[in-house]
Amino acid sequence: MKPVIKELLKELPINSTLDAIKAYFIAGGEGVELTSKQEELKECIEFADEQIRANNGRKNRDKIADLVAVKFLVSRVTAYKYMQWAEEVFSSSNPINKKYFIQLRIEWCQMMASKCFLEKDFVSAAMFEKAIAEYLKQYPDTKATSPKRTQVFIIPEAVMNNSTLEASFELVNSILKTTNGEEDTAAE
Repeated sequence: MKPVIKELLKELPINSTLDAIKAYFIAGGEGVELTSKQEELKECIEFADEQIRANNGRKNRDKIADLVAVKFLVSRVTAYKYMQWAEEVFSSSNPINKKYFIQLRIEWCQMMASKCFLEKDFVSAAMFEKAIAEYLKQYPDTKATSPKRTQVFIIPEAVMNNSTLEASFELVNSILKTTNGEEDTAAE
């Protein structure tokens, strides 16, 4: 096994069966021992990956799940789980998955930049860092969505009865100062 892969496997947390299978594939099958159950799951995941790639656009997911279920004598729900794991391990839902490809390139450049820093080759490390910056520009961002909220302020009737707008704001500010900045709000 290559020393770089050994170092990578040391840093890789293996908390689940899926993590163990991922580590197995990263190491190229060397140095990672799988239990018999993990071996069976690896075979199921590999078959699901093959079916997804071979039938991409020709068969729908239900038919692929049926193929997986029949081959391994499992339920459709379990077959769908194997397909989901295949997509996670191999990114098999789309053979030309730009996001996954860019992610792999970024990780490789980070690994090479770290190696260059350790060897004190700062020029090469800077080139890898520049490549990472370019890949990050291409990486599709996920948009964060925030829920829409309506704030309701309960204003005393005395504020509404003031003759001017400025007087109303002054009264509200004095009320807020006396309550130490606590406001009554309600979110919908």
